[in-house]
Amino acid sequence: MLTTADAAWIRQHSWTQGMRETYAEVPEVYTACACRWGASGHCEHGRHNRCHTTGRPVPAAVVCRTDGETPVPGRPALWLTGRDCRWQCPCGCHVPGGL
Repeated sequence: MLTTADAAWIRQHSWTQGMRETYAEVPEVYTACACRWGASGHCEHGRHNRCHTTGRPVPAAVVCRTDGETPVPGRPALWLTGRDCRWQCPCGCHVPGGL
């Protein structure tokens, strides 16, 4: 199990500045499981016709090149639970007869 101190060290020494800034402003981007992300920004703002929810599995991380931003070809991914978790917009517009 990763300790809080280990996680802090990884953020400080392995993450890009942009990743650290995002984590400081919206830590849920990195700490919340994909199945808990909530409604898409489009649905939250009433633009339901623009929501592109897919329900595809979302990894905890994608392995990047040494620049820390460019995904490695083939996009090897990290799955924390041993099973795929997925995000799907929970807005009522995605169900038959919704909104």
